[in-house]
Amino acid sequence: MQKFTRLPGPLMAVLALSMLYQTMDGGLALAIPLTAKSLGANDAMVGVIVASGPLVGGLFALPMGILSDRYGRRRVLMLSSIIGIVGGLLLSTSSHPLAIMPFYGLVGLAHAAYRPTAAASVGELSPSGRIATSFGLFLMMGAIGLAIGPPLSGFIIQTMGYSYSLGGAGLLMCIAFFLTFALPRTRPQQVLPASRLSFSKAGRTLWADWLLVLVSDSIIAAPFAFLPLFAIRQGITPVEVGLLFSSMQVANAVVRVPMGMFLDRSRKIGLGIAVGMAVSSVAIGTIASTTSFYVLAGLMFLTGLARGIVLTTVRTDIAHRTPPGSLGAAMGTFSTMSLGGRGLGPVFFGIVVALSSIRMSFLAAGMVGLFGFIATRLLRGGTVMVDGDEPQAEPHPAGKP
Repeated sequence: MQKFTRLPGPLMAVLALSMLYQTMDGGLALAIPLTAKSLGANDAMVGVIVASGPLVGGLFALPMGILSDRYGRRRVLMLSSIIGIVGGLLLSTSSHPLAIMPFYGLVGLAHAAYRPTAAASVGELSPSGRIATSFGLFLMMGAIGLAIGPPLSGFIIQTMGYSYSLGGAGLLMCIAFFLTFALPRTRPQQVLPASRLSFSKAGRTLWADWLLVLVSDSIIAAPFAFLPLFAIRQGITPVEVGLLFSSMQVANAVVRVPMGMFLDRSRKIGLGIAVGMAVSSVAIGTIASTTSFYVLAGLMFLTGLARGIVLTTVRTDIAHRTPPGSLGAAMGTFSTMSLGGRGLGPVFFGIVVALSSIRMSFLAAGMVGLFGFIATRLLRGGTVMVDGDEPQAEPHPAGKP
């Protein structure tokens, strides 16, 4: 049984930032597709609009992670919050579906700066021997934010309108800006060449981790982009749609810390990835077969549970395998794959919607998840069957970023 030690103050500030950013992300996940639809976008166009933020984020996440390695975590997080303020306020002025895209792109750029920088900060500020648990807490706080954001956004939409829901993103980023002053001033890190980071002894496994994130976030894009439209057509209200997303994120939050503690003790990376990807793929694919609010809530709960297992496991594996001084670049690549998946997923599954139906997009997402897991498992050098106990390098000692 592990004894929980008190977290450093700067690490607690990063945890608070995680909740703020993900509250914004969860709120916009509901508000963007519904706002685009209200302004006249068709279903396929909604997918493209939803993709604009993550695609921009995916393009800039790695450069932003390297930037934080060179110039410090706090500076990049301050820059991120300022960009988020501007993007959120501009979103509230959107009067045409296509006008949403550049403003949502700014929010994606804010996420590109935040995601790798905050994740690298967690890896560096974590108490020795508690890196997986710290990542579990970091991701749990983000999942709590994602659980709060959709129903809050749905309530604001129903009572005040779309523009107020979109503008709330700017307010959250104002709070985030002031929180960054609680972070330590950081010295520039020694940045390893990209080739050394990518093709070192652990490089093949790192690439498998990164590609798994691309697959995982691609398939989650199907419910994020099209579940609001699907549910509204079944007579479910915006607040209830928000509760569907909340059920996913509550499960996501609940599983993070126990999974982190489990990984700190056992290092069963293969087992965590296999269970998480199998459950999430089947749950997302099954969404196509029901119109019941309660069944949808149960499937979203299972999706969140599985997603929490996968992302906690992968982030921990990356942190263990990455040399000190390059954690920002490694987490930047993680964020590039994550946001890239969130951007490419709506476009791909939007094409499925245009050619067939929203239901078929959920089935396609489930199949992509299962095939993606098998492919990345083979890339790791293992078999499709899980050995459950892959060797890992010792985690680098926690130090001051």
